[in-house]
Amino acid sequence: MATDTRFVVDKFALCNRFAALGTTKADNALLPQGYGREQTPFLKQNRKDTFAIAYGETNKTYTFPESLQVLASAYIRVDLPQNGSGNYKEIPGAHIIEKVYVRCNGDLVYSVPYRTLLLDHIASLSDEDARAYCEAHLGYKQGAASGDARVCWLHIPLPNSAIWRYGGRGQGALPFTSFRNNKIEVSFDFYPAEYTAADRTNPSPALSGGQIVMKEVVAPLSQMATLRDARGRYSIVSRRLTEIQDFTSLAANTEADIVVSNLSGCVTEILIEAYAHDANLDALNVKSPVMPSSVRLVCDSVECINHETEDECRLIEYGHGYRRNQFFTSNLYRLVFGSHGGSSDRVFQGAMNFSGISQSNLKIKFPSQVQYRVIAVQLAVTSITSSGRLVQKIDT
Repeated sequence: MATDTRFVVDKFALCNRFAALGTTKADNALLPQGYGREQTPFLKQNRKDTFAIAYGETNKTYTFPESLQVLASAYIRVDLPQNGSGNYKEIPGAHIIEKVYVRCNGDLVYSVPYRTLLLDHIASLSDEDARAYCEAHLGYKQGAASGDARVCWLHIPLPNSAIWRYGGRGQGALPFTSFRNNKIEVSFDFYPAEYTAADRTNPSPALSGGQIVMKEVVAPLSQMATLRDARGRYSIVSRRLTEIQDFTSLAANTEADIVVSNLSGCVTEILIEAYAHDANLDALNVKSPVMPSSVRLVCDSVECINHETEDECRLIEYGHGYRRNQFFTSNLYRLVFGSHGGSSDRVFQGAMNFSGISQSNLKIKFPSQVQYRVIAVQLAVTSITSSGRLVQKIDT
């Protein structure tokens, strides 16, 4: 069965909606950049609500107050107390939240495997930025491992959150007044206490000092009316992380066959998280991912992708612009559709539309026994309707 990449390219045409959302911008590197003033001067202030959380808790829900006007970002602030019996992992904040759900009036808008989103975000930063981000947000401390107390500021992945974008570039503010009487809720599932501990036999002490911190925008009164109410006008292109298969064990040099036909819409890449096998998922070493030894994608009986060796997988990944820096080596393996690695993730560079595929199978092997899971990255349009409801659509 020959490899026929034309099958993938043919699906690009079904992604025209996302390609048409952007406009060509003239750029001349030979001309100096113009100097101007910010159109809307603004400040940000923090609003805080107590939000007690605990390891292992599921469906812990917070409803944003209706008095919010324009929200720049939101965080869960949590204290990790002194661990007198053991050490924390190097980046403990990445192992606190398992999954986040965003709902509008109780209806699910989207959900996200939180640690995967964080790891993907950190991997997109430069060495210096990644270290600074982990120190500011995820409880990283330089030097030898320790059980010292620390504070984590965990981004809540609202539609405009910077962690959705490679490089951490902002996506504007969320006009909360647009929701009117529609309640915006976020729910969290938390990992057990063993996940943040370096040694699972010495679990971390209970979390304390939980807060929801909302960074609200304060702008001139003359412009607030426009900024805070964007019903029917607010629309942003973002990503949705869809779990195709949860963590499962796979023996060395054994080909796994994963059915991905339940996907729809435009898929930019498939993330493969694979780590050295351990029966305890909390003990997986996420800083040392395992590269596949072969990857194949078969769609409607056509083999459209075939990377036969580990070095070929590594070469293709390098060509797409993904790098490991000295601080953070956990770069997830990505099976990319289209041309990635460009100067900006706001430019449409290709995606494969799975809506027109009836049967699709991802076949992967690893050189050693692993625990792995598979997550698809889909293009999504998040918008606020004229009635003030938050919705997200992935199909074209």
